Amino acid sequence: MTSVSPSPSSVQLTLFGTLGCHLCEQAQDLLQPMLQQQGWQLSLCDIAEQADSDQLISRYGLRIPVLQFAAAELDWPFTAEQVQAWVSQAVVSHGQASQQAGG
Repeated sequence: MTSVSPSPSSVQLTLFGTLGCHLCEQAQDLLQPMLQQQGWQLSLCDIAEQADSDQLISRYGLRIPVLQFAAAELDWPFTAEQVQAWVSQAVVSHGQASQQAGG
């Protein structure tokens, strides 16, 4: 089995959470070394501060922190190894979906 290493420019993660959420802070701390090593980008989305906050709170309120990449979501708790495997799988899935849509 060949491992897929996503290119840095293709990995833009979003972490859904809220200000003062200690689990969200733990998730962010867990992700920081990986972001630096892999060159990935992370956007933080405070679900209470968005224009569509009611919808986001309804969707993520009991699940935060939630990590999102390429329409895939990973709920807390997760480890660095799980994030790496999840991103790799999402890259493969996203690539296959793009090929099917284009082909």
